[in-house]
Amino acid sequence: FEANCVYTLSACVAALFLVFSLFSPSPARTEPKAYDSEDFLRSANSVLNGNYQRILREYAGNPAFIGKFKASQRAWLQFRDAEMAALFPNDQMDLAHGWNLTEAQQYWLTKLTEERSLQLVRWLDCVEQARYQWDPCVNRTPAE
Repeated sequence: FEANCVYTLSACVAALFLVFSLFSPSPARTEPKAYDSEDFLRSANSVLNGNYQRILREYAGNPAFIGKFKASQRAWLQFRDAEMAALFPNDQMDLAHGWNLTEAQQYWLTKLTEERSLQLVRWLDCVEQARYQWDPCVNRTPAE
């Protein structure tokens, strides 16, 4: 339930962000931009890397999990790159609302990175929450 809440909250924040970005001033104006895609991407990467490193520390005593977890992260990186290639199949895309290609790519890369960060939180929650028989955390505890 808590993961769904976090995901739903994240989706609401993303939707609000998108609405505000659609109505922000066009880049042709001299007013400051409401969205700095580079800063958001840098922040999303920092959160993702922090979660990843924390999981490696918390589960250091479980080498079988660490190996599978690292494989999962490598597979996600391949998915992310393939998804970006599908979203932006060429460099001549016509974008709406005054966005340039780089901003659009950074926006979607940020979105994918934030989604992955939420997925990693599941493993951090395993460290802090009670476990149930059907919970995947049962066999992945850091104490093992």
